[in-house]
Amino acid sequence: MHDEFPSKLVVTKPGRVEEMRSGEEVSAMVRLHELGWGAKRIAQEFGCARNTVRRYLREGGVVPYRQPVRRTAFDGLDDWLRERFFRHEG
Repeated sequence: MHDEFPSKLVVTKPGRVEEMRSGEEVSAMVRLHELGWGAKRIAQEFGCARNTVRRYLREGGVVPYRQPVRRTAFDGLDDWLRERFFRHEG
């Protein structure tokens, strides 16, 4: 189940890169846990860290990545900027 050359890499923490697991692999991890397998045994089977398995089990499967909402220095100033723009004709 563990490929020799990972197709996707993901940075989990600064300086730490892990292979990104497919949805099928994560679903299999969850299913094996439901059958009574422990996180350590699942990790050995899939060739990944025990804490990686524990994270997937805690989340209940794959959780899609959500990009954080980024704030800018101009948030909340739309009306003021529009007024200045039209007052000075661009």
